[in-house]
Amino acid sequence: TRIVKDSAIAYWTALNLHGMTEQIPNVVFVQSCNPKADKGIFGVRCKFVRVKKDAYTGIMQMGYGRESFNVTDREKTLIDCFCLPGYSGGYAELLRAFSAADPDAGKLLEYGKKVGNLSVLKRMAYLSELWEMKGFDDFRSEVSRMLNSKYSLLDPFGDNRGPFINKWKIRS
Repeated sequence: TRIVKDSAIAYWTALNLHGMTEQIPNVVFVQSCNPKADKGIFGVRCKFVRVKKDAYTGIMQMGYGRESFNVTDREKTLIDCFCLPGYSGGYAELLRAFSAADPDAGKLLEYGKKVGNLSVLKRMAYLSELWEMKGFDDFRSEVSRMLNSKYSLLDPFGDNRGPFINKWKIRS
C-alpha cells in the first residue's frame, strides 16, 4: 500500500486477511483513489482498483510499526466485494463469507451509502432476510426506503431469468 498514495488492501485479499475465506488469492488487490497500473512486485501480482474518493472509507491498520499497512475493515470488504464480485474469489464464495461474517449492519449501511451502489444494498437486505441474520432489521428498513423501481440481479453474473422478488426489487 506504500506504492500508491491513499490505498488499502481490499477485495479477495482482505477477505482472506479477515478470515472470511479460506481461499488464498494469487493476486494482491489494492484499492486507491489514485490511478495505478497493475504490476508485479517481487513476483507477486498486484491489481490496483481505483475508487471514488467518497468510496475510500472503512480503512484500518494491520501489522505493527514499519510493517503496518492499510486494509479495508470487514464490512467495507464485504461492500467492495459485492460491488465487484469478480474480485472476491467468486460469487458463491462471497455469499459464504457474508453468511458467516456476522457483520455490523450499521457499518454496512454507512459504507453502502458512501459507495452509492443500491444494488449491493438490495442484495444484502434480501440475503440477510433470507438467512434470518440477527441485527439487520434497521438495515432492511432503511434499504426498503431507498428502493426504486429498477430490478437488480441477485447474482450479477447470472442470467436475466428467474423469479422477481418484488419486496427487494431483486431477480433471482
